[in-house]
Amino acid sequence: MDDRKVYHLPVEPADPDAEYLTIQETAWVMKVSVTQLRRLFSQDKAGRFHSRPGRAILTNREGRRQIYTAMRGVKKPVTKRPAAAKAA
Repeated sequence: MDDRKVYHLPVEPADPDAEYLTIQETAWVMKVSVTQLRRLFSQDKAGRFHSRPGRAILTNREGRRQIYTAMRGVKKPVTKRPAAAKAA
């Protein structure tokens, strides 16, 4: 399989409670997509989540708690359905 495809997929960790997990393993544990986590890291203005260009993103236990708290506050966008035409 192409490495680019695998990089964006969650991966089951050997130990889900390990001190450090990759972003792919963190996505598996939290049941979210890798893209959602990468977006969270890139949009973090408070500096809670750290990542460096060209480096693997690792999360520690405290970081995963903060990610969980931040993800709980994120609401999925509501898609509005077109209003049905009212018959007069």
